[in-house]
This record gives sequence, structure tokens and C-alpha cells, in this order.
Amino acid sequence: MTSEGIARCLLFVAAMAQLDIPAWAADFACDVRHDGSKPSILLVSAADRGHALLIAARARIGNVPGGLPVSEVRECILRHREKFVDPQANQTLQRTPL
Repeated sequence: MTSEGIARCLLFVAAMAQLDIPAWAADFACDVRHDGSKPSILLVSAADRGHALLIAARARIGNVPGGLPVSEVRECILRHREKFVDPQANQTLQRTPL
């Protein structure tokens, strides 16, 4: 690993600690809605699925200043290991730039 890669890892761990997120947190993708609209995907790092759901429920999304509040969290999945129950959410996740 290069010194730049090590520095990025250290910055990531420091940021996680400051946010009170454990370094071993998992990556979740959450299927969320604002005002009953089409699916939006929210990427969340959390210790477990319960925390991912809580974080997603408090998030603001969208391309407007300040974002729009999430009105519904339908499901959070482990990003690299699981699929959403809703096929439309899976398609949205595949189109989401990561």
C-alpha cells in the first residue's frame, strides 16, 4: 500500500471515530422514499442493520439545498451481499454511482 493509501485509510478511520461509527461498520444500501416518490438509494455505514435503518430515517436526500427529509425507509441491505426484495430498488442500486 502506498503512503497515500495509508493516509486515506487513517483519515477514514479518524472520520468514523469522530462520527462515533466503529471502524468495523458494514456498508448498507437503504431503499428510501421522500413523499412517496420513486425509490432512492441511500448508502450508509453502520454497526448493524438496526442502526442503518435509524440513520436512513433521519437522512435528507435529493438535489435541493438542504435535501428533502426521508419519509419512508423500506429496507436496508448489506451492500455487497444481499438484494432488495423490491426489484425496482435493485435496478436503482445498480444505476447508482458508487
